[in-house]
Amino acid sequence: MGVNTIFSKGERIHSPALGYITLENGHAGADAITGKAHDASNRKSLFVKKFNNPTSLNDWFWNYKEYLIKVKYRLEACRIQICPTFYDIFIDDAGWLWTITELIEPSKTLRELLTDNSLAWEDRKAIAIKLTSALSECHRQGIVHSDLKPENILLQRQFSGKIKLWLIDFDRSVLADCSIPWQKDDGFTGTPNYYSPEHLLGKKPVFASDTFTCGLILYELLTLNGHPYINRKNKSYPRNPLVAILRCQDGSIDGIVADVLTSTLLPEVSQRPRMDMLNQLLAENWNMRI
Repeated sequence: MGVNTIFSKGERIHSPALGYITLENGHAGADAITGKAHDASNRKSLFVKKFNNPTSLNDWFWNYKEYLIKVKYRLEACRIQICPTFYDIFIDDAGWLWTITELIEPSKTLRELLTDNSLAWEDRKAIAIKLTSALSECHRQGIVHSDLKPENILLQRQFSGKIKLWLIDFDRSVLADCSIPWQKDDGFTGTPNYYSPEHLLGKKPVFASDTFTCGLILYELLTLNGHPYINRKNKSYPRNPLVAILRCQDGSIDGIVADVLTSTLLPEVSQRPRMDMLNQLLAENWNMRI
């Protein structure tokens, strides 16, 4: 294996089925190099990811490729599109694992929109319903995202004025009914301040773990008051649930909805609502079908 895994603009990528040409220098992340490319045959713009963890030196490398293919098939089985389309998953001649997905442009992450405070109340309600709907579909297919955060939610304003939502970064999502290839070496992936209590303790994330993290994101989205635990120590913040978390600046929240949203942050897994129930409650309370 070569030491330098960064790809350069104009580099050709060869998969068993197709060829791709990178459109920019790669951007280094924790486990992969990412960037834009296009299909060499039809010049369709794509998003490419070249993994430097795992490599062929990891004993779970080949199992990980097959695991990603299982994730891909389950995402494709969802009743609505909840993530960019997976086009290709392959290992190149040099032994590097790649994924090729749909490029969503123009788009912004939820983090970017929260930072510039550009979302109206109606938009925020719609995003909350779309987010819980997408996660409900994930869970119906046995997928725990396990690394939810505003940076992993892509949003695009369509010509109709409506907002379309995609979840991204399913590389270390957890299939509830499968063994996890990387568990022994890397544990379970997550992001500081977006762990559930059980995830923070090193336990395998479950559907209710996504519910907890979704509750954190909904707090940020609906109140515009920032992360509810941002000033607490990272290792202790999930232990105490917030009370009456939702004080929206420019919209009213029904007491029942506020109670259910608060319950997403309960320490006990069994006490958190299912994602489909949360989605239904929000849609009915706000009279929005999205």
